[in-house]
Amino acid sequence: MIFFGFGEWELDTEKFELRRVGIVVSVEPQTFSIIKFLIENRDRVVTKSDLHETIWKRRTVSDWAVSAGIKSARIALADTDAERRFIRTVHGKGFRFVAEVTADPGPASARHVQKPRAVSFAVVPFENLSDGTDLDYLADGLSEDLITDLSTIAHASVASRNASFSLKTISTDILAATAHLQVSHLLAGSVRRHGNALRINVRMLEAQTGQQQWAERFDGTGDDIFSLQDQILSSIVRSLRLHLEIQSARRGTRDPLAYECCLRGRSEYYNYSPDHMARALSFFEKATAIDPEYAEAYAYQAYCRTATYVFTWPGSDETLDHAISLARKAILLDNRSAVAHARLGWILGYIDQYDDAVASFERAVARDPKNAEVYFAFGEMMNRLGQPKRALRLLDTAFGIESYVPPSWNFGKGHAYALMRRYEQALDQILPVLERVPKFIPARVQLARIYFEMGRAEEARATVETIGAFAPNYRLASVRRMFPYPQSIERARLHTALSGSGMAD
Repeated sequence: MIFFGFGEWELDTEKFELRRVGIVVSVEPQTFSIIKFLIENRDRVVTKSDLHETIWKRRTVSDWAVSAGIKSARIALADTDAERRFIRTVHGKGFRFVAEVTADPGPASARHVQKPRAVSFAVVPFENLSDGTDLDYLADGLSEDLITDLSTIAHASVASRNASFSLKTISTDILAATAHLQVSHLLAGSVRRHGNALRINVRMLEAQTGQQQWAERFDGTGDDIFSLQDQILSSIVRSLRLHLEIQSARRGTRDPLAYECCLRGRSEYYNYSPDHMARALSFFEKATAIDPEYAEAYAYQAYCRTATYVFTWPGSDETLDHAISLARKAILLDNRSAVAHARLGWILGYIDQYDDAVASFERAVARDPKNAEVYFAFGEMMNRLGQPKRALRLLDTAFGIESYVPPSWNFGKGHAYALMRRYEQALDQILPVLERVPKFIPARVQLARIYFEMGRAEEARATVETIGAFAPNYRLASVRRMFPYPQSIERARLHTALSGSGMAD
């Protein structure tokens, strides 16, 4: 046998590759051999003696080495939850590969394995139907987490949050509403709460016709929120007869109150203003007070504190020390979190720890190679490090993954073009951002620089005046904090442009 498929994984012994959803995963040769041997003998318990003989060729090794080999195999397969999906320990006996496996003995080039039916989803933001109750944060949170849960189904794809949230309501013209997303199914729903009683309605539509294929109601209480989400995911899989393995989704906490605080924080966080960011931080802090091991909430705290510091908003910390400690705590609690590693990289880029910043982002990409937000943050950080060519490559990757991007994302490309003195291209990216987000200060700063360096002095001065109207305390010192270019020539270039346009020191 040369090819094995299990869940979202493939083991190709002809190419000596381990792949997850078609993407090659780096794995040590010995680890690959252990996984292969366990799969080939999945009909029985594999003993430590079996592993000694086959993997270590009867060389003298300790039981600890065997256990370490099994651990490395589990890590390679992300099989680290308490309920093992792939490699289970049979106490006192050995180990067994327990997932359902499809095997193909033919050459890879002649393989004719029947592929599972491909499905793709977009999740329309759920509606809040609670009378007189602000549950928008819960409706949006349920939608976001359903997107995350659907992404754990093998052989299925799901439109990202940004793409899905572009559909605020289901249009009567389903084809027009979803054509740019290129999905096969739409999921829509509503949430209603009365006291602690919770009702969630979910329906699934065929995207090409708008015909309803399935609908179901889920009743419970606020304490049942995680169980209800698991029921929704299971019902979707059953309704489509997918017969696919579902990877246990990690929401980071099993405490419904902590989860609700995090949803409230996320709702505030996306508004991106001083008041909203302060409220978001407060909710994330409440979440970790309830559940001190809630990694995601610590990562969000780190970002809130960084944004407040960089924009010099009221309540800003004097340094980023606290933000760094929060990001590191998130990583310590969940080292698999791409978001936590990206947050740490983002912060380190502001305090001159450039090599460590890049390494953190590279770890984030390794943990989630399809996360557009990680690539975008990585790209914009490379701009701040004065490396616009690498920034553009990363930003192009982000735009290639994400079919619908927030307006601010185009700023990253505009920033890169400004650094490269490609001013017309920079304006093409930055001006549309400011039409949609007029108070986006980083874009205003780069716009003033572009106008000054193009010789359009009056427009540069007017742009600086606009910055002063939106952010009266913004000074050249604020610029140095926001754009900490390590190259003295880039720092001097930006300082000259802004001081020459009238910005106070």
